[in-house]
Amino acid sequence: MSINKQKLIDISRLLPYTFIAVLGISFWFFLVFPFEHHNESYHWIAILMNTNFIQALTENIFNQPNFRFMTNVIAYSGYALSGGGIYIHQLFNFFVAAAAWFMIALLM
Repeated sequence: MSINKQKLIDISRLLPYTFIAVLGISFWFFLVFPFEHHNESYHWIAILMNTNFIQALTENIFNQPNFRFMTNVIAYSGYALSGGGIYIHQLFNFFVAAAAWFMIALLM
């Protein structure tokens, strides 16, 4: 399997823009995103305090129009792992957003 040198050159030209995009989202994330409860997270915590893993897996616990079991499981797992905090959810949000910006910058 040969590596296309032109493709490597193109990717190397895009890397500075990719890192700028990731640094930009990182700056705004750590400056603006809260790491403690705020607005709707109080509602989520009130629901999650009275939920167990099986309920998160099998029931629509957040009054969503349709059942999203992965959302429930991820939310409950983050809640359980952090001991009732929100920082694991915020870090998950950050990594997903940074990965999206990284991929978008590489595809442009």
